[in-house]
Amino acid sequence: MRSIYGLKSIRILLSDSKGRRMVRKQKIAIAALPVLTIMMIGVYQGAKHFLGAELAWYTGFWVYWPVWCVLYPWWMLGWRKIRDLFRHQGLKTSGWVFMVFPPMMAFIGCFLFGQQQRAASGIIVYILMSFANGVLEEILWRGVYINVFPDNKLWGFAWPTVWFALWHFAPGSISPLTGVWILMAGAAVFGACWGWLAMKTGSIRWSVISHTLSGLLWVLR
Repeated sequence: MRSIYGLKSIRILLSDSKGRRMVRKQKIAIAALPVLTIMMIGVYQGAKHFLGAELAWYTGFWVYWPVWCVLYPWWMLGWRKIRDLFRHQGLKTSGWVFMVFPPMMAFIGCFLFGQQQRAASGIIVYILMSFANGVLEEILWRGVYINVFPDNKLWGFAWPTVWFALWHFAPGSISPLTGVWILMAGAAVFGACWGWLAMKTGSIRWSVISHTLSGLLWVLR
């Protein structure tokens, strides 16, 4: 009997320990996004001061991607859970609407904001960055938060959607291509679509596809 009660006590302790770890991760996840935004504004503005706007734009992403889109999700979830975020999930009709809407709006934006002349080498860089950004940002902004806050629309959907828009102030403030407020407004709408897809399916597969297509259409305008 003692051994049975002992095993039960161990299970309770392990359960409590997992619960405490989850609560700690949730607190970190909530605080991380304001920290990310403030930090990246400083990185972009500092890089602009020392390197100029064009190099600063690239430099910011080379800080943002490894620190916030790779190391932070890995620390919060681990590689196995990150891999599981890409599992296949079917889409209902409403899901297809939310997946297609951002690329469609990016395509329309190609005409509203005119054509940008870029060298061939520059186009290749932008294409590669669009693929990287589509995957890495979805791991961070959607993947981490649907995992840490499952079925919680406030913290798992609304909170990252708001800060996804606000973070775009950092690169937008030094970009000559698009007005910062237009960039933030677009990020808010697109982020809501991708967050809805991730929350409803439990996967970032569809939001990654939509995000990548939107980026390609935008940079190739």
